[in-house]
Amino acid sequence: MKRHSSIDSLGDPSLVHLLEIELSPDVLGGIRAGDTFDGERIREAANLLKRVCTKQKVAGDYAVTAARDTNISVRCGFLNVRERDLIGDLAGAVILSAPPWASRRYLLLDPATEVLLNESGVPRDSKGAGRRAKQKAEKDEVDRGLRWKMRGDS
Repeated sequence: MKRHSSIDSLGDPSLVHLLEIELSPDVLGGIRAGDTFDGERIREAANLLKRVCTKQKVAGDYAVTAARDTNISVRCGFLNVRERDLIGDLAGAVILSAPPWASRRYLLLDPATEVLLNESGVPRDSKGAGRRAKQKAEKDEVDRGLRWKMRGDS
């Protein structure tokens, strides 16, 4: 399995089998105040799809990317239609017209589908997230201290 950084890196769109995911407003903790572009939820949805692909042992090349056009939030492209259908069938994705893609399915990620996909994926990396939060807090603490020193020197 090789996960690519973008769907474009999979090559010709006519060879890519697409799974498009739209986020329901109440999924993944709901829309957050101050997150104008809904970036945090989109990132969480992309990571959820990556965990599902890992747990389902996707063997072929695929890519999971954020998308901010129209209502689609996340796109998942596969070179193998069976692998796309394996992931799509887990959550009941519907078939849509495909051009310019080889094939295309659509999924509305609502709270029930979120639970289903979380059960179908590997557990979230809570250690890494905690470590990053701790590092950010430590950096913020240092930055705050530097601001006070700069104010005191004036």
